[in-house]
Amino acid sequence: MTDEQLAVARQHEEYHREKFGLEKSNVSFRKGFIENLKAANVEDSTVDVVVSNCVINLAPSKVPVIAEIARVLKTGGELYFSDVFADRRIPKHLQQDKDKVLFGECLSGALYLEDFRRLMASVGLGGWGVVEARELDVENPEIAARVGPIRFYSLTVRAVKLPSGAGEGEGEDLPEDYGQTAIYSGSIPEQAAEICVG
Repeated sequence: MTDEQLAVARQHEEYHREKFGLEKSNVSFRKGFIENLKAANVEDSTVDVVVSNCVINLAPSKVPVIAEIARVLKTGGELYFSDVFADRRIPKHLQQDKDKVLFGECLSGALYLEDFRRLMASVGLGGWGVVEARELDVENPEIAARVGPIRFYSLTVRAVKLPSGAGEGEGEDLPEDYGQTAIYSGSIPEQAAEICVG
């Protein structure tokens, strides 16, 4: 985060304090590297919410970023972020893109969704879900030729830090499918065709 971005955030702090009816602001801004929040004096289990928009994708290694977020979040705290994901691992030669075009387009840093799922579970952020998703079209023919069959998605993810030990030792890394089915009868006039839950 740049000094200019922090200045804009600080300009709006009083507005939000007032809007939420707080006696004093419950927000603080720190400048640092997402891989090392300890250097910015962010202690363990002290953060309620981490918000990110296309930043994790730019980190050369996602593991320390996600681990650091998990470290600073309180139990029950949330990570809410949007980023670019891929349907498979990005090959090394594309990750090491010399002209940085794929990096600038947020493609070479895209996380393979299954690696992301495992990483989240390994750091205690197993309670997560996709809030919004859309497939990204790679319209530039030159870039499309380079990435080949890789499909990219823009996902907004909401994750909750679970209590220590939650879900461990149960032998499952995905929710079990119990085969439940719900049939909606169309009884809500504004939602005649379907009802969206979640």
